[in-house]
Order: sequence, then C-alpha cells, then structure tokens
Amino acid sequence: MEIKVNFLENLRLEATFDDFTVTTDQPIRYKGDGSAPNPFDYFLASSALCAAYFVKVYCLSNDVQCHTLIGEHETPSKELDEQIELLLGN
Repeated sequence: MEIKVNFLENLRLEATFDDFTVTTDQPIRYKGDGSAPNPFDYFLASSALCAAYFVKVYCLSNDVQCHTLIGEHETPSKELDEQIELLLGN
C-alpha cells in the first residue's frame, strides 16, 4: 500500500491511500485549528476498530448478536484507564 501525505494549511495533514483520504489537525490548544481529529485520535480509533472487527467476526460465526462495543481511554499524564463494554443479546 502506498500512502501519500500532503501538508495542508497550518497543522492540517492529509493522507491518501487506495480510494480514501484522511485529514488530521491538532486541537486549538496545540496551535491547530481543531478542524479534524488529531493523528493519535485516529490511532486510538483504528485500534478499537481492529478489536471490534474480530469481535464482530466471532459473533457472526457463532450466531451471537453483537449490539455495542464501547472503549474509553482517559489520558493525559495519568495512567491509561480502559473500559470495554460488550453488549451481546439474542
């Protein structure tokens, strides 16, 4: 896979790959414009989506209904608190 990164105005970045475009920015408190999630937010979201994919595949292959998967991450500087709630039903 080839990923092309473009530098946009201020701290905005754009990555293109396949037929997709992902735009990032930094929060205003870090001198960005706050117009898009920052790269680390995308990283956390993609990690959660990867885990959820395997849960979903498991549920589908075992005929289990899967309704909601919630992951919470609390940062900065404190220890990382993690909570995952998985709601399964018939």
